[in-house]
Amino acid sequence: MKQGKKIQAIDSKHVAKALEEVGSTALFASRKFGCALAFTNTGSGLEKRAHQFTTAQPITRKGGLSRSACKELAAAGIFNPIGSGASAKRLIARGAMAAAFSGALILGGGVGDAMADSLGLNYFGGTNPMADAADLSAKPAFVDIDKDGDLDCFVGSMPGYVDFWENQGSATQPNFVFVKPKSNPLYGTEEFFRFTAPSFVDIDGDGDMDCFLGSSEGDYYQVWETKAPGYMSSISFFENKGTPQSPIFDLSSVRVSDTTKAVDYNPLIVGDLWDAVPRFVDIDGDGDMDCMVGSYYGYIFAFENVTGEEMKGKEPMPSSNIQFISRGPLQDSQFNYIDGGSYSAPAFSDVDGDNDFDMVIGNKYGPIRYFENVGTSQEYSFVERFQDENPFRIDPGISSAPVFADINGDGLDDLFTGSSGYASYYASMVLSSPKAPYFADMDPLEEMLSGNSIRYYQNTGTKTEPDYRSRGDNPFNLGPMQTIAIPALGDVDGDGDMDAVVGGLNAYTGGPSKGEPTKPPIGRGIINYYENIGDKGAPLFALHALDDDPFEWSPGDFLPSPAIADMNGDGINEVYVGYTEYNIVIKPTEPNKTKASMATTGNVESFVYNNETRAFDEIIDHPLEDLEYVPVYPSPAFVDIDGDGDLDVFLSGMVNGYSGGVAYYRNDGTAVTPTLNLITDTVLFDPMFSIIQYTISPISGTSFITETTVVSGAVGSFVPTLSFGDYDGDGDQDVVMGDRSPWFRKMMNFVNQGGSRKGGELPDAHDVIWKDARYFKNVGTKTAPVFEEQAGSANPFAIATEKTIPGAVVMADLDNDNDMDAVVGDSAGKLTYLRNVRTVDEAAAIFKSDDDLCFVQTAGSESPSVWRKIREFFAPSKY
Repeated sequence: MKQGKKIQAIDSKHVAKALEEVGSTALFASRKFGCALAFTNTGSGLEKRAHQFTTAQPITRKGGLSRSACKELAAAGIFNPIGSGASAKRLIARGAMAAAFSGALILGGGVGDAMADSLGLNYFGGTNPMADAADLSAKPAFVDIDKDGDLDCFVGSMPGYVDFWENQGSATQPNFVFVKPKSNPLYGTEEFFRFTAPSFVDIDGDGDMDCFLGSSEGDYYQVWETKAPGYMSSISFFENKGTPQSPIFDLSSVRVSDTTKAVDYNPLIVGDLWDAVPRFVDIDGDGDMDCMVGSYYGYIFAFENVTGEEMKGKEPMPSSNIQFISRGPLQDSQFNYIDGGSYSAPAFSDVDGDNDFDMVIGNKYGPIRYFENVGTSQEYSFVERFQDENPFRIDPGISSAPVFADINGDGLDDLFTGSSGYASYYASMVLSSPKAPYFADMDPLEEMLSGNSIRYYQNTGTKTEPDYRSRGDNPFNLGPMQTIAIPALGDVDGDGDMDAVVGGLNAYTGGPSKGEPTKPPIGRGIINYYENIGDKGAPLFALHALDDDPFEWSPGDFLPSPAIADMNGDGINEVYVGYTEYNIVIKPTEPNKTKASMATTGNVESFVYNNETRAFDEIIDHPLEDLEYVPVYPSPAFVDIDGDGDLDVFLSGMVNGYSGGVAYYRNDGTAVTPTLNLITDTVLFDPMFSIIQYTISPISGTSFITETTVVSGAVGSFVPTLSFGDYDGDGDQDVVMGDRSPWFRKMMNFVNQGGSRKGGELPDAHDVIWKDARYFKNVGTKTAPVFEEQAGSANPFAIATEKTIPGAVVMADLDNDNDMDAVVGDSAGKLTYLRNVRTVDEAAAIFKSDDDLCFVQTAGSESPSVWRKIREFFAPSKY
């Protein structure tokens, strides 16, 4: 191997000159993103290779690559070093992917342009260090449990286990690695508890971290005969009997409630709070840690640490000398009890930098509530802040459980939120024995939970002006929804930037707590509105407060699918929402079977945003009010498909109970007074087979089939959506087709079996479940479109399957650079951002860094091979 040298990444001329020689390679490695990127001049252009590091060791050391990183790159075929030690000294890899793009991409002679042309859609969401956690009703807690200077993570869960993720990275570059159960210091909690919520504090001052574990109500908890017979608590105490480096928590103190055996003392007796979530904070500034406990009831119960002054400073102290006293539920500044919503989970941080602790609360509904401390560090006084005064305005998913941690060592508290996402609703179906076999080939639970159980919001602001940005799916705080996210993007408030309206299904569990508004039942429709408080090129979506529903959406209106368009030419966009009503009850054909409601009619409603009320007013008479044919689960899409200056309408949905179809309405009116006519002789998509509409008789419950020819088929799609845009930049409209629930078909078949469907087995074609978003290129013209599906490597949207279960897809220019980006909604509720990077200048603008370094190997150092496609330039983590 010939000797390489350091090259300043900003000095693009040097990099370009070095890569002019056939066989030369530019290598970049990113400690921040945990990956390596290499470019080689093969004589016919630049080939590119990517590698995601798996080593637990630091990637860079002393300005070069570590030995473990070198060995891993060599094994992956990125380079062939002669002696890993020598290579480690020569291969310079500082900083992030900025080095690659500000150095290697800014090339002259057309080589860089050729490479940039192949970039296309790529993930752009950042990295969530806890993305691999997959827990129902996750309750994370960060603590340096092994005293190595970085934060580790314990995660409580609905089944009762507490997972342990050891940080094998550093305080600034975390790398969480799952620890096998028997090496987990809290192994075995699932034998005694459900809905566990761990919290750690050195309560006895002996230098190690003790554990308090919240749990749900039930027969299992700790009892103390020395306190009083049967005295119990929904928070159990496990003193660390090990060392600061090697914790040991003795779970033998847990006994069934009827046991009369005395056990170790618990300083925190809270009674039976149900689903207790403890958080320790010195809320009164007296130098000891108090405990605030969220619960099923919604209130935040305060337990003051009243350990005697004579004990303070005489550390360590016996745990039996530590005392907490109940101060009842927290009150706000008006002396009203703070009700955070049932299954409340509090977290504390000095959010506004005024040297006292503010409070945020998660709950079963999801959106984060913010209570500013307008008092002092000694005399707290909480006031809830709404809308523009709430710096969060996010919805991490149902059963949200926030916790603050400075995970990157920048001195700012970042926000992590546990949640359940989609899975809490379907877990019973997946895990219960009668239905588990039906889902066995889908493995939905793991896919739905991954990247959703724990969400990460990086604080990119300052100590006094925080700015929390979602990481792992998109950088602009869009979503997630609770289930089946269906996004629409457009300017609805008239301020010139792109807002978001997202439909989906709710997955609320249980009933509302006292004083809460009635919420819709599980599995029914919801619509969220996100105001863009950023700008055209850098959107930041802020959730509209759910205590004041901007749509007042009826919970019986199932699977709402929004679209944004100006159909009356007044310059103000309307929001059109397709949905289906459930209004027919299917009688069970077998004893002990549950009645089922069947979808029968598709509808479209229209709304316009009212800037004064900050809500949406329903439009009673609109162009889609009385259409000739509307499929079940309709999803509207608007586009000038024939180039005549007005908007035409496409309605995609389910057309026969089993498969998707698309109805096309041509606008034969004008842009101001539309006249929509159903076109029957235009087939835009390949038909799957003879299209039939499957209907349930409202009288007898029997079924019959009627032929219809007004809908074109959608091969392999079940509940399709369409999004139009000029993706390839040739001046006409292309199409991307998503499937709102690609595996929902099997669940529907299961729910409706046993008499609700007749006629024998389904055709084989019905068993096709598309996982890729589908791309149809317009190979015709602007006025006479002809759509041709692009499959395999020709489909730029296929990348979505690498990190999500793609559902509804919408194209839009989110970064204001005149090309189509995409947002992908999936069955788990996530909304993932695919950024379209097409030019060298754009890539350089995103990633340029003046002080990064890169390394160039000259010709002859390695031979070309078949390299992996580089698809994860921007966020190479799994989620």
